[in-house]
Amino acid sequence: PQKTITEAPKSLDIKYMGLVENKTSGAATGLISINGKSFLVKKGEKIEGVLIKSLSSEKLEVKIGKENITVVK
Repeated sequence: PQKTITEAPKSLDIKYMGLVENKTSGAATGLISINGKSFLVKKGEKIEGVLIKSLSSEKLEVKIGKENITVVK
């Protein structure tokens, strides 16, 4: 069973700032902040130990270790 929470673990402060979608290719790039550092991420990338599982205009789904987390914009 998948556990969904809206708060990241205390050691990581993850914020989802937005999504940029290329209309031609359909590729989505998300803008996130982890512990105050900003990153441009794509699905499948791993940044600061955070695996990007999916991006949408409303939310970001990540995996940290064995924990699945949903971060709402």
